[in-house]
Amino acid sequence: IKLIIAAYQTFFPKQSSQCVQIKKATSETVESIQPFRTALTISVLNPKAILFYLSFFVQFVDPVYPYPALTFALLALILQLISMTYLSILIFSGVKLASYFNQNYKLTAGGVASVGILF
Repeated sequence: IKLIIAAYQTFFPKQSSQCVQIKKATSETVESIQPFRTALTISVLNPKAILFYLSFFVQFVDPVYPYPALTFALLALILQLISMTYLSILIFSGVKLASYFNQNYKLTAGGVASVGILF
């Protein structure tokens, strides 16, 4: 019910157009960097990922090699680079989609109403 009410309020805004114009006047570079930093911090400090590295990568490290920590670090670095690339694509495409839906508020209201009706 709250989603349907929010969709109605988005579709028929009263005075929210002034709030949107004020928000757009702020620096957009800070807004575009903030989601990237948040996602990167979550990815690097994710305890599940750290446990995954410890449990899964041990199988690929040769114990006879004189520097097994180097192999482990290299595998972790490769996986982290792949993860950062993947997350960067998700983040920047999400920012583009968010700006698109901020400009097309009727489409946004229709999507929110559809989810509310689905629930």
